[in-house]
Amino acid sequence: YLSGGRLVIGAGAGWLREEFEAIGAPPFDHRGTVTDEFIAAFRELWRSETPAFSGTYTSFHNIKAAPKPATPGGPPIWIGGESPVALRRAGRTGDGWYPIGSNPTYPLRTPAHMAASIATVKRHAQEAGRDPATLDFGLQAGWLKLGEATPMDDGARLPLTGTAGQITGDIHALEDLGVRHLVVGMVGATVAETNDRLAGFMAAFGG
Repeated sequence: YLSGGRLVIGAGAGWLREEFEAIGAPPFDHRGTVTDEFIAAFRELWRSETPAFSGTYTSFHNIKAAPKPATPGGPPIWIGGESPVALRRAGRTGDGWYPIGSNPTYPLRTPAHMAASIATVKRHAQEAGRDPATLDFGLQAGWLKLGEATPMDDGARLPLTGTAGQITGDIHALEDLGVRHLVVGMVGATVAETNDRLAGFMAAFGG
């Protein structure tokens, strides 16, 4: 309401048991169910004039929730995570999928990796009776490196590293897959190094 509809909600189930225990959150082993239930509760509060919800971890009735969001139906919810369960949640309940590409268990460092996972998200959406074309896709790729390319284990160039032309080609490849939001990292070990990376990026890409 305050942002005029510009807000996007990011939702992830979490991954560190100690964090759950430290704040007294619902059980870590039930985090997937909790996430799905809370998302449903949010949407009930955003959409209903007389919201009511009965779940295992949250329940309410006879309440008012105002003001309603500026976005009809509530702000979009982007689902984080790279696991098979996260892909299923994104397809079934999310408005978008926003993974971190450097997860060592489920790496998304190449367009081929992204293509396979995006296809899985869309399949889950279709199975849930949703239109896959309505989903948004992003990627957090914190390893961008302008200059010398970084080799992967197989010797191939790691996408988003190398020359400006190579990186531009990688970005276009992701765009062709439907990725519309790309977050890259340029933080160095020092402020001076970070500023140098930012300046090099701006110079290379005409910013």
